[in-house]
Amino acid sequence: MTGQPLKSLKNIFGYDTYRPQQQEIIEGLIQGEDAFVLMPTGGGKSLCYQIPALHRPGVGIVVSPLISLMKDQVDALQACGVKAAYYNSSLKSGEARRVLAMLHAGELDLLYIEIHKLNAMVAFAEAASCRRRILLGYFDERMDENCGNCDTCLHPPEMIDVTEDARKALSCVYRVGQRFGMGHVIDVLRGSKKERIIQLGHNRLSTYGIGADRSQEYWGGLLHHLVYGGFLQQDVDNYSVLTLTDAARPVLRGEQPVTMAAPRVKQTATAKTTRRESGGREYDEELFRRLRILRKKLADDTGVPPFVVFSDVSLAGMAAELPKDDEAFLNIHGVGAHKLERYGEQFLAEIREYLRETEGREA
Repeated sequence: MTGQPLKSLKNIFGYDTYRPQQQEIIEGLIQGEDAFVLMPTGGGKSLCYQIPALHRPGVGIVVSPLISLMKDQVDALQACGVKAAYYNSSLKSGEARRVLAMLHAGELDLLYIEIHKLNAMVAFAEAASCRRRILLGYFDERMDENCGNCDTCLHPPEMIDVTEDARKALSCVYRVGQRFGMGHVIDVLRGSKKERIIQLGHNRLSTYGIGADRSQEYWGGLLHHLVYGGFLQQDVDNYSVLTLTDAARPVLRGEQPVTMAAPRVKQTATAKTTRRESGGREYDEELFRRLRILRKKLADDTGVPPFVVFSDVSLAGMAAELPKDDEAFLNIHGVGAHKLERYGEQFLAEIREYLRETEGREA
């Protein structure tokens, strides 16, 4: 049994070895054991349930509160050749029925489903006021004063005026007929070219693309803010459809401002200078830049985030190792048989072209 999951690790996901604790967790789950796994972001949690789902009968069910995260994971799995799907409030009824039909037909290895709608949790996480008062209020208990000890009491967030963006969001909910969830509203605001948007004619709405200058995460945060602020209602029993409340009217008429807490910016390490290393060896940054451009084009053509095609680690490996054939390409971190078949020709062609150009300049 040990060899087969390891084979999936390489052939499907493109990794040669397990990270610490992954093998023990994966083999235990395949044998039917229970596991409680706590890992940091980037520690390799996803593989701990994805690989067992491929080696056990039936379908693996993944419960997630984050619609955007489950979509990204499903896109990445499908790009690796895994039979995966998600079922959440962003799906149109026809799409939802299709996913359920695939589930009942035994055509899925993994199904991601949504937890219905932790608005209290969102309010707690994004609070601009005392978190303890919000938490106690959820249990119908009241505090007359702030606690003075939580992070928002000790370090009150900066408040920003989001009135114009709130009006855009509320207007978009109205323009789509108050019949869709957050994911669809965000797609319309950001000018998505998804087939569903075009089929519904929502690319012809006045609100189509008016929020293209903002990220998906920003609009998601603002819509959540409008929900727990009472300007929108989210029907969790009906695909989490968004509808306007009476409180939205003065905002739409420009009579009431809307503010929310500014996103807290995490400090990141200063980027290193021109040369970097991958696998103990420097990689060619110009080739890395060109591979990123190619990755972006392929991602846009298929409607997935760039990392679903290849991670930056994989691109850095290509720019370091300079593979010229399929065998060498398969040795790059993150390259499995399915991604070789799907993307290998384009990336190998870009690498060969770059090498020809550099050899010509040197000559």
